[in-house]
Amino acid sequence: MLTKNLQVTEPDLIRRRQVRRKGLRKFLWFNSPALFWMTLLFIMLLLPSSNFSGNTLLSGDKIIHLILFFVQVVLLMQGFYKQQFFPYLRYEAGFYAVLTGFILSGLTEIAQGLLVESRSTDPYDYLANSIGCLLGWAFFSWVILPKRT
Repeated sequence: MLTKNLQVTEPDLIRRRQVRRKGLRKFLWFNSPALFWMTLLFIMLLLPSSNFSGNTLLSGDKIIHLILFFVQVVLLMQGFYKQQFFPYLRYEAGFYAVLTGFILSGLTEIAQGLLVESRSTDPYDYLANSIGCLLGWAFFSWVILPKRT
């Protein structure tokens, strides 16, 4: 009798797959703005450099980098917080959003140095990106999230 209850039938498997697909679709739906922004951000940061140049942390180029990654982390946190498919992403949205921002920042800096002739890897860019990530986390955690609860 006990083994009968533990057997999984075909309709149960189908239902589980449907629930999984629906959860994954919702995850992608809630994170689509962040994924779109991430793609746009990567493309923008690989374009040839324009009039924005400077080696200081307060130059126009660094402010743009800061803003780009600020928005990226806010969008990631929003998507992670709304989805329910991956519970650890929901409850640790800030950590994973900032970690994703740091990794994306490093990858774009490496790609700028290797793939684009008129761009170079700049540690100040990475620092500005990282500060933008942390400011995005702080903004979402202290401004947006308290309004929702």
